[in-house]
Amino acid sequence: MIGDDAAWMKDLTDQERLMFQTEMGSRRKNPATGVVLALFLGGVGAHRFYLGQTGLGILYALFVWTFIPALVALIECFLMAGRVRGYNATVGQEIAIKLKGLRPGADTVTSASSIPASQSPSRALPATAGASTEAAASETVDTAQPAEDAENE
Repeated sequence: MIGDDAAWMKDLTDQERLMFQTEMGSRRKNPATGVVLALFLGGVGAHRFYLGQTGLGILYALFVWTFIPALVALIECFLMAGRVRGYNATVGQEIAIKLKGLRPGADTVTSASSIPASQSPSRALPATAGASTEAAASETVDTAQPAEDAENE
């Protein structure tokens, strides 16, 4: 399990690694627990609640009287270990991203790769073009004011 976290921790400082391991230790799920829950309590959706999928857990609990969730859970117990590993990988990625975003000077709003090309800063108007646009706008306002003054008189 520690080897799985190494990929997320390679760019972190020592203090960030400690925070990552602490947070990951409290949020990590055990694949064996997931399999046991799916096998013995899967009919009521316990394995879904374990992974934080409350909507599916409630759905299993609502239809427990049909025994269909129990049959589905019997099949899912063979897939549960992989789902728990996927859950742990997702949580590890979220924690690493959050820690990197807390760094001083880090852009926590968006990264440059997530901005569409149509909105990228490289497509912005040059400073001189923006200044001439502002000057044109102020000229429009200046020419509109005498007309308003004439109407008021």
